[in-house]
Amino acid sequence: MGNEKLLQPFQIIYASLATNDLSGEEIRSLLDIARRNNASVKVGGMLVYHEDCFLQVLEGPRIAVEAIYKHLQTDPRHQNVKLLLKQEIEENEFNEWSMAYIDTDGQNGGLKGYVDYIEKLDGEAEGDTAARKVLRRFKAGSWRDIVRDDLAETG
Repeated sequence: MGNEKLLQPFQIIYASLATNDLSGEEIRSLLDIARRNNASVKVGGMLVYHEDCFLQVLEGPRIAVEAIYKHLQTDPRHQNVKLLLKQEIEENEFNEWSMAYIDTDGQNGGLKGYVDYIEKLDGEAEGDTAARKVLRRFKAGSWRDIVRDDLAETG
């Protein structure tokens, strides 16, 4: 793959199950590290943590997005990582989010990048792009069920 292709905008969306229930402080720490590391390689996106499940959108140069995803697959805070979408994109869909965090229980409203789960995710999930369809399915519970069900079958 040529250098130009490695720098093209790229998007990966995955869902996973947390190995432990994360406290608000643990989520804040995770976000601080992710934002710092991702910004250094021009990667953004969003993170949703809902009922012990993660959904993350990673967007940026292909080489950086794929490297981050590879690292996340071995992160001990995740299990049953499921790749939902991997695609070249014309431009980042969630640029303005800068690794926004969607808080589903409303306890982290003061957190930098906080997005109200109901109001903002409803708006962000509108549209026909593949990423927005994935967001709608996650919100409806489809992807959360998959990461839980697959783990139950193997556990």
